[in-house]
Amino acid sequence: MFHGFMNQGHHNVFLDWLIPLILLALIVLSIYSIIKNNQATRNEKEPSINNALEILDERYARGEIDEIEYEKIKKNLRKD
Repeated sequence: MFHGFMNQGHHNVFLDWLIPLILLALIVLSIYSIIKNNQATRNEKEPSINNALEILDERYARGEIDEIEYEKIKKNLRKD
C-alpha cells in the first residue's frame, strides 16, 4: 500500500485549526490597530485639560481675562 503525502486516510487536526487561528489573530490585531490609531488621532486633535488650563493661566497672567472669567472658565473645564 502507498502511504504518501496525499493519503486520504490521514487527517492532521493541527492544520485544520492553524488557518482559522491565523485569520482570527489577524482580525484581532487589525481591530486593535484601528482602535489604537483612532485614540492617537483623537488625542492629537483635542487639547488635553492640562493644556487648556495652562493656556487659561497664561491668559489670566497676561491680563486678557479677569478673575471672575478665569474662575468661570476653569470651573467649566474641570466639569468635563
